[in-house]
Amino acid sequence: MRRAAPLFALVLLSGCYEEPFAGDDLPDDDDLAVNDDDATDDDDATDDDDAADDDDAADDDDASDDDDASEPVEDDAAVVMSSIPATLACGEEASATVTMRNTGTVEWTRATGFKLGAVGDEDPFIAGDPRVWLQEGDVVPPNATWTFQLPLVAPSEAGAYTTDWQMVHEGIHWFGEIEAATVQVECTEPVWAQLACARNGSEVCDDELFGVDAGTTYGLLCEGPNDGVGFVSSNTGPQQSDGMNRCQGWEDQGLNAWDYLDYVDSFVCDVAGEVLELDLSPWAGDNLWFGSHDNPAGGGDMTNICLVELVE
Repeated sequence: MRRAAPLFALVLLSGCYEEPFAGDDLPDDDDLAVNDDDATDDDDATDDDDAADDDDAADDDDASDDDDASEPVEDDAAVVMSSIPATLACGEEASATVTMRNTGTVEWTRATGFKLGAVGDEDPFIAGDPRVWLQEGDVVPPNATWTFQLPLVAPSEAGAYTTDWQMVHEGIHWFGEIEAATVQVECTEPVWAQLACARNGSEVCDDELFGVDAGTTYGLLCEGPNDGVGFVSSNTGPQQSDGMNRCQGWEDQGLNAWDYLDYVDSFVCDVAGEVLELDLSPWAGDNLWFGSHDNPAGGGDMTNICLVELVE
């Protein structure tokens, strides 16, 4: 009996043993690697899905941006062309144009407050209203063009000046493209030729008769400044003792010439070399008088005034 005990123990041990893997059922390294690849593929697929989602979101954003960019606005304008001069002489007057296209969705009319305006409401070539109005009855529908006329007057000083224009919806906003141009303003000193002179010496008034030639530009030169008055008039004074009519004829009668002269133009001669340019075209072919007289405010005797004509 004592010898059977080991066999019983062996049987018990044999009954408790199970092979964890049988024969070819053991997994090899390749199988494990495949499983790892499958896990990686799953991760890649997830990443691809995320990337696709990102692309879709980006496409949606782009589409949204495209929609925003293409969405029309009520007030918009594009510059078509302009005819602004590149150079002007000091004080020269010129006409310019700016053509705009209505690229908005509403029509432009005077009643609704659409006009072309100088940017900043000021322009060196515009002395008056810096906005150009449409006329009553003018209508500029969407996609149509309109040409605005600009009356320009160059500044009196030389230099490079910018003129810029943009559409404005009165009381609401400025809108659309800006048309800007640089204009070079050049000043040249005029050359005057002296024709005759008059001076109120011992007399209160002295004048000379002259004929006005068509096409000639005349001026009065302050040659001897003494605060007297230089003038051009369409009449002169009463006859003097020598039978000549002169402005000092009023002085002979104790009268002031300036109370009776019919002035065409006049100025106070207080700056040597100053020239008052005259427009005498309405009197072409007629006779006028030029001269000098005392200043009604006092003083002004011995003032020398010369009649000059523009040479170039």
